[in-house]
Amino acid sequence: IKVGIAVIDWRYLRRVTRAPRAEVVLMFVVLFLTVFVDVITAVATGVILASLAFVKESAEMQIESIRALSDPEHAPFLSAEETELFRRCQGRLLLLYFSGLMSFGAAKEITRRFSIVGTYDVLIIDLHDVPRMDGSATLALEEIVERASEEGKRVLLAGLTTDVARLMSRMGVLDKLHDTHRFATRLEALGSAADVIAAQMSQGDEGEGHLDSSA
Repeated sequence: IKVGIAVIDWRYLRRVTRAPRAEVVLMFVVLFLTVFVDVITAVATGVILASLAFVKESAEMQIESIRALSDPEHAPFLSAEETELFRRCQGRLLLLYFSGLMSFGAAKEITRRFSIVGTYDVLIIDLHDVPRMDGSATLALEEIVERASEEGKRVLLAGLTTDVARLMSRMGVLDKLHDTHRFATRLEALGSAADVIAAQMSQGDEGEGHLDSSA
């Protein structure tokens, strides 16, 4: 009981009614285990539960950072030049934007959000603001690349950092993309996407003109 009382943060306890519920539950779990089991078990359990809670909060923050954009007006982080290139794509471009650390906690959400997007011809995976990611998130990106490629979409990768590029290469994800489909900056990727879409639209117009003349 003495040890259990000693581990209590009394300043925190005075604010317990305003504290996050998960932290309060964790504190009383550790206190209970300290008194009725032993302090080693209490500390180990507390560390594990606190780590799981931290992973959950981190995953939620990562999920909030994921954006699937087909309209440049919803992408305030774009520069004026990038916005103009995005507009030239006329709604046929999907920009999948990530930021911050990407871990296994967000991997499932990455693939889920991609599965509900609308139609597009070119996909840009923007990793410019991702300093690191783990293996699970990398495999989630591989699934996105494979699914888009199977549907005949052009996939472009933008803004790889050295650490992310090294991991994706080691995991074999970069093997799914041609070197010409990887760009150092988002601006270069958007320019390539605009050119691809313009070429596709030009071919479509020529095809329609040929059909009209045949008729």
